[in-house]
Amino acid sequence: MLTPEEIQQIITDEIEVDCYDEYEANMGWAIYLEEHINYPFEAEYLERKKSGEEAWKQVMVVNNKTDDSSFDGGAYYVKVELNDLLIPVRLEELRNVQADDETLDTIQIWNSRNKY
Repeated sequence: MLTPEEIQQIITDEIEVDCYDEYEANMGWAIYLEEHINYPFEAEYLERKKSGEEAWKQVMVVNNKTDDSSFDGGAYYVKVELNDLLIPVRLEELRNVQADDETLDTIQIWNSRNKY
């Protein structure tokens, strides 16, 4: 688990370094996430049904769903396998992630991004 100081240093020195506007900062984030999240990994995702029923389901996160056009606005999407479907979900919608240390650190940094 990274300290707040370590997170801030990574954001400043590796992700948003030399960024002049929001577009460049968003691209810095997208590149960093693409390079530091290792697929596949397991997590839980909240499945919501039309009936209103909700349940946390174990899913396999298999790939990145974000590209240059879909990162506008700073959302980062991944593909999860759920009931034989591939579903794009926002990275922050996952919980209880079971992944390697680099991926866990990267998700921690992503989830901390609005604090700095």
